Amino acid sequence: MSESSARGPAWHGAASTTFRVLAGVFGALAPSAAVCVLLARLWPGEEGTGATIGVLLMLPLWMVAFLAVMLVPTARRAWLWCLAATVGLGALVWLLGPLPPPG
Repeated sequence: MSESSARGPAWHGAASTTFRVLAGVFGALAPSAAVCVLLARLWPGEEGTGATIGVLLMLPLWMVAFLAVMLVPTARRAWLWCLAATVGLGALVWLLGPLPPPG
């Protein structure tokens, strides 16, 4: 048995990397958006200021989440971490309830 067949198909490593990149791009978007919503909800002071800060931090948080996902060794684990973070943060956003009406 050759060394490559013992480790699995030759394309397996490339597919895992591709699915980790997809998890970083699409899977990390929802948790970073949930963090931004939490910032907007919990920011002290005016409501508009919190929303602005949340929107401005969206891209840096997404990039950090993408880089964190790329550190995970397998694509399955990357997707599971993204799903767990989305469910946890989404539940927290849901428990806070809707935004109060402006004014």
